[in-house]
Amino acid sequence: WKQPKSFPADPDSNLSKEEFINKCKTNPEFSEKWGLKIEERELSYKERLSCLQNILDKTDTKLSITNETTYEQLWDYYNVPTKLITITYKNETIESYE
Repeated sequence: WKQPKSFPADPDSNLSKEEFINKCKTNPEFSEKWGLKIEERELSYKERLSCLQNILDKTDTKLSITNETTYEQLWDYYNVPTKLITITYKNETIESYE
């Protein structure tokens, strides 16, 4: 992580990478100042099922589901994301799951 050179006198330029990202996520004015647009939303039930299926396909895992197994338990076990974070900078978009 390197602070941008275009804002050398900016008091926010000494933030760590984690602090910068957190401030962008929590402060719309700050993220706009840096030309970022950050959107965060909860994934739907269907989207989480799709994420689980992708994880299982990548790991070539076959599920053995019992009557007591719930999707919530599977989501927890396989660390299925709950949120989609979309970051836009200069018309480029990055999507990240959390």
